[in-house]
Amino acid sequence: MSKKMYITDLDKSWLHSDLTVSAYGISIWNKVIDMEVSLTYATARSHEKAKSLLQSHKFNTPSVVLNGSVIMSPEGDILVCNSLSDEITNFTLELGRLYNLSPFILGIENVRDRFLYTNKMNEGQLCFVQQRKNDPRLVMEDCGRPLEKTLTINYLAPKDSLLELKEKLSFNLSENVEIKFAQDPYFPSYYSLEVLHPHGDKAHSLQYLSEIYDVSKENFVVFGDNHNDTAMFEFAGFGVAVNNAVDDIKKMANMVLELSNDEDAIAHYLAELYKLEV
Repeated sequence: MSKKMYITDLDKSWLHSDLTVSAYGISIWNKVIDMEVSLTYATARSHEKAKSLLQSHKFNTPSVVLNGSVIMSPEGDILVCNSLSDEITNFTLELGRLYNLSPFILGIENVRDRFLYTNKMNEGQLCFVQQRKNDPRLVMEDCGRPLEKTLTINYLAPKDSLLELKEKLSFNLSENVEIKFAQDPYFPSYYSLEVLHPHGDKAHSLQYLSEIYDVSKENFVVFGDNHNDTAMFEFAGFGVAVNNAVDDIKKMANMVLELSNDEDAIAHYLAELYKLEV
């Protein structure tokens, strides 16, 4: 059988809605790894945060973090880092200020993940930060600035307040950045406008893994639930949506699982596929 590579999104896909993984899920994951099957994850989260959520998981394949901006080795070393230039970062921040908008700025500084935010936040941003008040990555500064490696600039605001900024960024930077615009899954009344490197997405990361591990696109199997998994589903030969996935992802999927993330849908799929028992 041709070598397969399995890649899952984390939030609302592999992780339960409370950001935990059941003992069953961990057991199945590790049994698959022990079979020397390539299994990993692709997430919008940072490496540090993902690692803290996946304690007791084994790894044998690089992971994709920050939506594809960074690829990490199983040992935690940076293999690929697609960062924005200071020029593009400053332009994006200045344009945001013209519309009275302040972003979150994610990146790497002093070899640590950093998540900058300002003291000028809307209700959605304030709630986002308060939910993560003990996160060591969070740094509050009076105004935004480039990091040593700026990976993403993310504006979280009501949809209508972001439309003109999105248009201006697209007009000025379309050839130099990737712009993602989607409803936020945790704050449905808010939208996320994200600016990142044009190769800083899950599809380019999967292409990198395809070349390094000599696995054809047809032999990639991906799992997901939301719009930021679209590029990954477009790349892979086989896409699997959990039952709680948004309709757009279900339409793209080759298979929609009967179970949700909270019912260990992906773990059950892998257990059945590899005839595993716990």
